[in-house]
Amino acid sequence: MCIRDRKSAEGSTVKGRVLTGAKPIDKKVTAGKNVNLLDDGLTFVAAEGVVGYADYVDGRLCVEDPLRISQDKLRVYLRVHRSLGSGRTLTTDLVVQLLNQHGIVHGIDRDAIEQVLRGSVSKDPPVREVVVVEGKAPKRGQDARIDFKVSTHKSTGTVVEGTDRIDFRERESITNVKEGEVLAVKVPLMPGEDGVDVFGHILPAKPGTDKVLTPTGNVAVSEDGLTFTAEIGGMVVLARDNKIGVFKQYQVRGDVDFSTGNLTIDGSVDITGWIRSGFCVNASGDIRVGGGVEDAILEAGGNIYVNGGIIGSGEGLSLIHI
Repeated sequence: MCIRDRKSAEGSTVKGRVLTGAKPIDKKVTAGKNVNLLDDGLTFVAAEGVVGYADYVDGRLCVEDPLRISQDKLRVYLRVHRSLGSGRTLTTDLVVQLLNQHGIVHGIDRDAIEQVLRGSVSKDPPVREVVVVEGKAPKRGQDARIDFKVSTHKSTGTVVEGTDRIDFRERESITNVKEGEVLAVKVPLMPGEDGVDVFGHILPAKPGTDKVLTPTGNVAVSEDGLTFTAEIGGMVVLARDNKIGVFKQYQVRGDVDFSTGNLTIDGSVDITGWIRSGFCVNASGDIRVGGGVEDAILEAGGNIYVNGGIIGSGEGLSLIHI
């Protein structure tokens, strides 16, 4: 209730000197959140059905809701002041009633509510912002992945056995496989788990991202689309756009040098450039060289064709034909 100011009254000293009373200062109070002002203009009451804590801030009288809902709608916090023995006392049933009035129906923890309320009657400081309702956040699905059963990377070189040196010519850049060998197994994506907020609304989960491996030649795929198997013996070729194939014919666009390393191929090889000094090419089929051969070693199960010249250094053999 607000009490209006009264008019000032004059006084006097014992000698009869008049003392003028100070003018009263009006107190401005307005109705804030959850508060109504009655017709008499003096009485402030809590809005009907409202339960909370009275507060006066910057000339506004309001009743603060003891419940606070998180922005993501996955938690509800209960604020409890220490009981002073006056006014309406919060009970578990009353808090549940307030939750239902807010439309909160999922994840209500009565035990947590009771524990907070018990703390409000102790001598401990007030308990604030305690979670009493909690929803379930959606769980994103697992991404699909491809587990390769054969090597798909190129090494920079190979350590020479028994030494601490690296032979940069042996790069193991080509992977040979046998017929029927498993090349890769796909692990499919998982759909994820839906969540639910405190209002009972379903929160759809985002599925995992799929990953595709496309066979381009001589690769069999199982009925479930998860296992990739070589249909022939040969070389595995994995393209950047996740395409995989097995081929008998391998092509080197350029020279055989430190960029390619030595080549060991189950099949034939077509080299458009030169085979540089100190490098080896071993193929079970034909070897075709569009350029020439420096001081290098070539071994073939078929024929060797060299369009350019063959340059030897006088050390060992420049060409071996098996």
